[in-house]
Amino acid sequence: MGRILDNLKRILLGAGAPDEVERRLSAVMAPNHPIGVPATWQGDRNEEVTHFKQWTYVAINAIADKVAEQRIRLGIKNSEREVPDNNPMRFLLDRVNDSGDTQSELWYESTLYLLLTGNCYWWVIPNSLGQPAELWVIPSQWIRSVASKTKWIDHWLVSPSGNFGSQAARLRPEEVIHIRRISPVSKIDGYSPLQGGAEWIDTSESINDARWNSFKNGSWPGLMIKLGDTYADPSDSQIARLQDKFLAKFGRTENAGRPLIVKPDMDIQALTLTPKEMDFGMSADQMRDSILSLFRVPKIIAGISEDVNFASANAAMTIFCTNTVQPILNTIAGAVTEQLAPRFNPRIRAFFNECAPNNPELHKEQWETGLKYGVVSPDEYRAYIGLKPLEDDLGKYPARPGSLHPIDQPVVTEEKIEVEEEDDEEEETEEVVKQFLRQRSSLPVHSTVNGNGHATTKTNGNGRPTTVHKTLNGKS
Repeated sequence: MGRILDNLKRILLGAGAPDEVERRLSAVMAPNHPIGVPATWQGDRNEEVTHFKQWTYVAINAIADKVAEQRIRLGIKNSEREVPDNNPMRFLLDRVNDSGDTQSELWYESTLYLLLTGNCYWWVIPNSLGQPAELWVIPSQWIRSVASKTKWIDHWLVSPSGNFGSQAARLRPEEVIHIRRISPVSKIDGYSPLQGGAEWIDTSESINDARWNSFKNGSWPGLMIKLGDTYADPSDSQIARLQDKFLAKFGRTENAGRPLIVKPDMDIQALTLTPKEMDFGMSADQMRDSILSLFRVPKIIAGISEDVNFASANAAMTIFCTNTVQPILNTIAGAVTEQLAPRFNPRIRAFFNECAPNNPELHKEQWETGLKYGVVSPDEYRAYIGLKPLEDDLGKYPARPGSLHPIDQPVVTEEKIEVEEEDDEEEETEEVVKQFLRQRSSLPVHSTVNGNGHATTKTNGNGRPTTVHKTLNGKS
């Protein structure tokens, strides 16, 4: 976002003094500018929060519940170390405010307003040292930003009644942490799924209202009895007597399937829904699926079970955690890191563990693989399945298969072992020959003369052999 503002300053606003550039930028970004909050009802936060009902409630509640289950972690930037438990920021996030709100409630409320209005606001109350001591979620319809000639956000106005006049409370910019979803129409305000699918939500609510009013105001008889000429103009008492007689014979459960016999001039007709009325119900299901897809909530997560098994339920939960919950967690963690953590220590970073469903089959497979390849010991695996350790420390250490070897050592194969054994045998033979020659050289040797005048060997005075060359005439 910083690059966007820099580009706007350079390209749209041109050169000028810093105060003048900031003033012109705040005028461009002010909420009452045409590119700010949209003027349609989708931008009316008081209207948006009233739609937290029916399938919108089901979808948002499922997401907020899952987000509320997560626990934030605080680490040190460029390090694997985590913030100690006695850190004041960790204490603040565990005990959010004096009213007893918990971290789970903070995440639930934040998710609720992010999905309803695209915006979430935390009121930061400092202690006597100036550090944040309490966090309060301000309902999005209670708060508005106010720009000035020199500042993008000069201050915030808070009013539970929605009247942002002189009676509204005024907060400084640093007293409010603003978390928002990216908007295509504003750089200040957020944009919610509710705004993107407003027509779907209106249609779904209209269908449900029509159903309710139909059952409330309408009548739904199951049969129509057409009287014959005998009852040309029946009185009210005659009609009531015929109804009572009919219900007495066929109105109880024990009369189900009982044959109905009427006079020749009477006619019985069953009343059924028309194709148009049946299509009305199908439209409701279509709108339900559209709203769930708008918030990226699988039908299984919303409580709609159709041909569900463990594999399909686990796949739906994986998709829900990855595509729906995790982006919200990342948004909250980013806001905590950038807007809250610097007030304690600029090196603190906030993050969540990856949101993933609990898969017992996958965990079992991982443990069995670890046991097979010597990653975990038998005692660790026995503890996983609920058994006691083996006696005499027999299962204390992992058992590595013979086919595995350290990566920094050469692989020893059977062929290499055979070659090494042959080399050892040759070295032993050579050593025997050398030893024999050393022993032979230590024995006395007599000088001899062969007949062809070749050299002969004798032993000199120090025991070493000397070579004597002789010719045919006996001279050496």
